[in-house]
Formats: sequence, structure tokens, C-alpha cells
Amino acid sequence: MPAATRPAIAWSWRNAGLGLAYAVPAVVVTAADPSAGLAWAVGVLPAAALGLPGPRRARVVVVVVGALAGVSMVLGSLVSGTPALAVATVLALAVVVALTTANPRRRLAPLSLALGLPLVGAGLSEDPASGVGAALLILAGSVYAWLVSLLWPGGAARAGRPAPCRRGRPCCATGCRSGSRVRAPRRSGSRPASTTPAGPAPRRSS
Repeated sequence: MPAATRPAIAWSWRNAGLGLAYAVPAVVVTAADPSAGLAWAVGVLPAAALGLPGPRRARVVVVVVGALAGVSMVLGSLVSGTPALAVATVLALAVVVALTTANPRRRLAPLSLALGLPLVGAGLSEDPASGVGAALLILAGSVYAWLVSLLWPGGAARAGRPAPCRRGRPCCATGCRSGSRVRAPRRSGSRPASTTPAGPAPRRSS
């Protein structure tokens, strides 16, 4: 019997509730000030993209990414008054972030490419004072999402240990779980068993 596979798309009420908790303040702020609400929503995006990474102490990475997003917004607003400097800044950042993303060990690099670099471009349409205000709202949204993630319950319990193998039967950690057969290791000096069916011994010519 083939092993059960997880569906490609699955609904989770737990994740839906977490997304709703992230979105409610941004909706409320947008009703009063659309620009402020948009900045708050951008601050929540890192938490929505990263989910609930690892233990609770590791979830502070959401605030780190939000702070980098705010700095990107401020940087764009600072160079907005000088077109040549703005173009050079965006070009240099694009090359640096692209090279960083090529390293698979830097897990946050793709998020920086998708979020930080566009926010530099968004900051080009703001003056420094407005850029700082938007950056503070982005940071506030990230801090709020981090606090929600700390209070949110963890995922499902980890799968139990695999059943122990019977004595005398070859097995491994993955072979027992998936139902695949695993050959027993050969002892040194032993000859491999023949795979041809047994039959009458050939006659010797006299």
C-alpha cells in the first residue's frame, strides 16, 4: 500500500485565525488613514511570510525584517532629492541583494529582495520626514505581529517515534515509516546470495 501523502493545498483554521489577527489592526488604521494603514500592513508582511518559525525566541526575526524594511523606506526618502544618487543606490542595492540571494544559507535574503528593495523605490516618492514616519509604522506593525506570534499556540504535536524493528529483520528509521524494504548489510568475507532460481546441477563432460 503506498504511503499517505500530504495534499498540496490544505485549509488550516489555526493559520486563518493567525492571519486575521495580523490583519485586523491594519484594517482599522486604514479606515482612518489609508497611508498609515498601508505602512502598518507592510510591517505585518514579514510575519505572514515567515509564519511561526521554530521556538518562540526565534520569532524575533520578524522584528528584524520589519526594521530592515523601515530602513529601506528611510533610505529611499533620503536619496529622493538627488535623481543620480537615487538611481545609483537602487542599482547597487539590486546587485548586492541579488548576489546575497544566490547563497541558499541566507534564508532572509529572498525576503529582502521581495520587500526591502521595493520599499527603497517607494521611499523615493516621500520626503525624509514622511519616510521616517512610514518606517516607524512599519516597525510598529512588525512588533505587533511578533507579540501576536508569541501568544499564538504552537502547531500540531510532533510525530511519534517509529515503531521498533523486530529482531532479526533489517530496518532503518525511514524504511519502517515508509514501508520500503531495506536490505541487511553483508558481513565482511561473506559471499552474496545467488538470485537465480535453484535448478539441477549441470552435468560434467567425461
